[in-house]
Amino acid sequence: MARLAGRGEPCSLTVLDTARHEVLHNSPLALPGGRLILFTSQANELGTERIESIAIDGGARNVVLDEARNPV
Repeated sequence: MARLAGRGEPCSLTVLDTARHEVLHNSPLALPGGRLILFTSQANELGTERIESIAIDGGARNVVLDEARNPV
């Protein structure tokens, strides 16, 4: 969940990809500048976890690294 600027109301940045059978998005990490978030997405099969990014103002998700989790 993220907070809308100036409002403090939570909103979702990501939606689980049902075609990929995702079950979890976790470990969000804001990059310097606070405009881009890294997070772990995981499907229901082992080895499907990956680190993705998304802009705080929405837009497309981008795969950063396959078979990885917990961005630091």
